[in-house]
Amino acid sequence: MLPETVGTSWGTWVLGDLADAMERAAAAVGQSVKVDEVQIRPPQVAGESPEVSIVVGDRAVLLTMRDEVAACYPHEVLAAQDDAWAAQLLGMRLVLELLDGSA
Repeated sequence: MLPETVGTSWGTWVLGDLADAMERAAAAVGQSVKVDEVQIRPPQVAGESPEVSIVVGDRAVLLTMRDEVAACYPHEVLAAQDDAWAAQLLGMRLVLELLDGSA
């Protein structure tokens, strides 16, 4: 398990900080998950967290990632749909999405 807090303050987001958020996301969902797309965005508003979006082409993979993250880490669900899930955890907003047109 990773620590819940990130030691950065507003205005100090640099590439290394975003890489740390990406590393946290990889640890949370599993480093061997096959992904179709990954995006990471710094916070747009003071006090918010960076966002890591992970897009996969298989619904079973999406559901497995969601269930494992929810079971292993304290989190706040921000959105839940059949093809997407978002939660605040590990100092980031993690978004898991199904690739358009995937089953």
